[in-house]
Amino acid sequence: MPLAEIARLARLVREGGGNERERLAVLREHRRRVTEQIARLRDCLDLVDAKVTSYERHLAAGGSGEPW
Repeated sequence: MPLAEIARLARLVREGGGNERERLAVLREHRRRVTEQIARLRDCLDLVDAKVTSYERHLAAGGSGEPW
């Protein structure tokens, strides 16, 4: 969560009750950003896994030449 959003959420909490909807909105937006980050990282992991598999197959087959 960006520092500005942490500060905003902390301010809202310090203010006490009555602003729970605003707090929830801050948290939902943070959750949305985290979910997007996870999706991007999963895409990166899929690519790395494919490369690892390619090298493993290459080495299992004797490892001569390029693995692709």
